[in-house]
Amino acid sequence: MTPRKKWAPDWKTSQQPTRENSEDAFWAEFEDASGKSVQVRITAQDLKEFGQAPPELERKGHHTEQVLRAILETYVEKHGKAVPNIDAQDLGYDITILKRKFAEDC
Repeated sequence: MTPRKKWAPDWKTSQQPTRENSEDAFWAEFEDASGKSVQVRITAQDLKEFGQAPPELERKGHHTEQVLRAILETYVEKHGKAVPNIDAQDLGYDITILKRKFAEDC
């Protein structure tokens, strides 16, 4: 499963997806060309609703990173800029739309 769409292509991954120890959630950090860093977070439950990746891709964190990139791109499109910390729930109803769009693009 390789996504057809490149999510947030102008952002470099500065911290690979990491599972939070204290909560059932994942986060990653991305950096734009100007050096601005943004952490993007999603709960494991919301992540499941984006679909399952083949085990070989998920072991590498590829699927999780693509979901977090999709959240970043959607947030920036909606708000015009990124803030230092973005949670998937910050998208509100748009997360439901993004889940469908993500599934279509993968």
